[in-house]
Amino acid sequence: MVDAITKTTELRAEALLQILGVTRKLAAPFDLATVLAEIGEAARALLRAERATIWLYEPVADRLVLTGSAVDPPPQATLEQGILGATARLREIVSVPDCSADPRFDPAVDLDYDNDVRCMLSVPFVEQNNLVGVLQVVDRQDGPFTAEDERIAETLATQCVVFIQRERMMRSLVTAEKLDREIKLAREIQMSTLPATMPRIHGYDLAGQFCPADETGGDTFDLVTIGDSRLFVLLGDASGHGIGPALSSTQFTAMLRVALRLGAGLDAIFTQVNNQLVEDLPEEHFVTAFLGMLDFERHEVEYHAAGQGPLLHYRAVAGQCEWLDPTTFPMGFMKYPFVEPPRSLTLAPGDILGLISDGVFEAHDASGRMFGPAGVAEIVRRHWDRPMSELLTRVLEAVRDFAGTEPQADDITIVLIARQGGTVADTTVRRYFKRSYDSLAPIFQFIEDFLAGRSIDPSLREPVCFIVEELFTNMVKYNPEAVRDIALALGQSDAALTVRLTDFDVAPFDVTRAPAVDITRPLEEREIGGLGLHLVRQMADTIRYEYADGRSTVTFTKTLG
Repeated sequence: MVDAITKTTELRAEALLQILGVTRKLAAPFDLATVLAEIGEAARALLRAERATIWLYEPVADRLVLTGSAVDPPPQATLEQGILGATARLREIVSVPDCSADPRFDPAVDLDYDNDVRCMLSVPFVEQNNLVGVLQVVDRQDGPFTAEDERIAETLATQCVVFIQRERMMRSLVTAEKLDREIKLAREIQMSTLPATMPRIHGYDLAGQFCPADETGGDTFDLVTIGDSRLFVLLGDASGHGIGPALSSTQFTAMLRVALRLGAGLDAIFTQVNNQLVEDLPEEHFVTAFLGMLDFERHEVEYHAAGQGPLLHYRAVAGQCEWLDPTTFPMGFMKYPFVEPPRSLTLAPGDILGLISDGVFEAHDASGRMFGPAGVAEIVRRHWDRPMSELLTRVLEAVRDFAGTEPQADDITIVLIARQGGTVADTTVRRYFKRSYDSLAPIFQFIEDFLAGRSIDPSLREPVCFIVEELFTNMVKYNPEAVRDIALALGQSDAALTVRLTDFDVAPFDVTRAPAVDITRPLEEREIGGLGLHLVRQMADTIRYEYADGRSTVTFTKTLG
């Protein structure tokens, strides 16, 4: 049993190294015919078969055309003919252990040159569900093709699609008459390698977006579910921006997909791809990257951050943004004989993992001041409880507003992964507001949105807003030199609405012990001040004051129902 496992592992490692070698060779400026011949020969050798052929699909004529044929014109086939046509129609792998017993087999198009084809593996080339072509491999030396052979062939087919696109892009860049048409094509090809939709994972909210500085860029990201409990997460940034880095990022993504399809672990992926990039990338070029694996049953993320940072970990319980440094050098910088164990973090309910490229942090205004992590943290603290697609949009808007008329200098890519909280009844929402009377309007909106979103009696809005206004304005008025924002938290239980305001770097002042106001006395006999806090104590069902380490917290409740 141990020997069998060892052989399987060695086979996968061998296949991974061979396909990465093919990927590196195909990254050279070959024409399409050479690219296809290299992939066909690689398929034949990897699967220990006698022959491999590649057909390309022509959508206008709705037909398949054999590549590398010495016959002019080359053989053609419709999508109704043979195992070849069935593969194209179904967009699925077709493995035939005995061709003579399969009624779909057609010697005219399945290329039975010697009338002795025994077994066949037919693999579609598909990109975004669009048919590109078909790879057929026949007569495996050791008997019918196995499930492992199917995985290897499918991985190789994926690379074929990538390099067909790459070759077509390069050919278009050389032959196109106008630069704008060239760039548009390159952009379409690059954008097609990004996730079309976010994976749907129970208990998580995901969002990602790539905004190139030019029509094409060096950034990329990917989110791939692995089995039933894991998600592979990638954010990469090839040095520079434009067509060159776009090709580097496309090659980088292609190699990672190879490793994932072959079942490689996170450390093996990082080591092999890094070492390959050292050989492939021009001198002084590199890729910063986050490679992580989220276990969404244990809510843990293991990751390597190769020059990629800072990484954002928003901790909902504390209402704070924690910034994590890179774990090692950028990829393609130097070869590693081995790699340090990945780091890990745990996502608690409400937590957010944010992967953000340099284009956000280094965005600058007319004076040269950078947006930086502080700019991101402010937006996240204010809107962390919104859907991740909305939070991502708010970050982009904040960057654009900050930069003003300054042009975007670098590619921007953002990936946000949020673990959703528990039920509405046990969820507390916290935001931070600037120490200014101008914050009252957004505070009132925050309270109104919270009540409406949880179907709480709207008649509570007026007393809650009054109490919060009185407490907040007192914090602003009597602690004007403090620089930290004031925290406001809203929570709901089955019985009550709980509101908590926290001020920082302040001397103690217990609002529950403020002198009482005798409202029965004539106005001219009363002392000025104190009426607001008097009303607060009257309107709140309960009120509590706490002070520790320069932090004042006032908590009050309003009974529901």
